[in-house]
Amino acid sequence: MIDEKYRTVDPVEDWLEAHRHLWSPNTVRGYATSLAQWWTFLEQRGETGKWRELGVPAVAGFLSWLRNGRTSSTSSSSPKRRPRQRRWRRGWPR
Repeated sequence: MIDEKYRTVDPVEDWLEAHRHLWSPNTVRGYATSLAQWWTFLEQRGETGKWRELGVPAVAGFLSWLRNGRTSSTSSSSPKRRPRQRRWRRGWPR
């Protein structure tokens, strides 16, 4: 994986390489995609240098970032739209 300046992101590459022999190529690709999104989020917030120290607020911000169009924001404001309602058919699931 590469960062916004086209340099290899060593922590991500090291983690993927350490687990590559345990999983299928599709699983590794899925993890790589998710980690690339996480790193992009950290880059937008200027927090790549302290990636080891991030906690729950950063993860909550990342989830909000994924839901709300991937715009850079340090606030954890709630989404403006109403959550989707689940529709259940009678007798399902059993």
